[in-house]
Amino acid sequence: FPSHDRPMGLDMYLKAKRYFYHDSVSKKILDLAVTNSPAPKSRKADVNPRFVGIEFEVAYWRKANEIHNWFVENVQNGIDDCNEYDVSEKHIEMLLGIVRGVLDHPELAKNLLPTQEGFFFGSTEYDEDYFNELRHTYKMLTDVLAFLKDNPHFYLYYQSSW
Repeated sequence: FPSHDRPMGLDMYLKAKRYFYHDSVSKKILDLAVTNSPAPKSRKADVNPRFVGIEFEVAYWRKANEIHNWFVENVQNGIDDCNEYDVSEKHIEMLLGIVRGVLDHPELAKNLLPTQEGFFFGSTEYDEDYFNELRHTYKMLTDVLAFLKDNPHFYLYYQSSW
């Protein structure tokens, strides 16, 4: 994974992917799918004889261990292993609701969206940086849901790296 030119630490990626039958895909469709990416700097297209796969980053976090902890507990069945895990639209809606709840009621942060300690995972304080990260997350997840509404044939997966 790209390091986004930062020193070692917890990097977290939410990516969108879609496959097309190669003979049914025109350059115009591929260009449209790729240019609709919320994060065009990280998009890529893979071509094999039968399928074309388009994948790109729709959200990226750096040392947002509370968000990572949520994905580990709610998507990865408690397994923190840096593998790819499918993420549904319902998962995004659930996390978005929790983030909104914590932003509206900061006193619930430790219960609703607890931090997670880890090697190079960043701060575990419930301070202004924590809440700034949640505001950033809220914006990204809102954009992801809008993208999925306009592009329903893409699927999402989450992967972390440290």
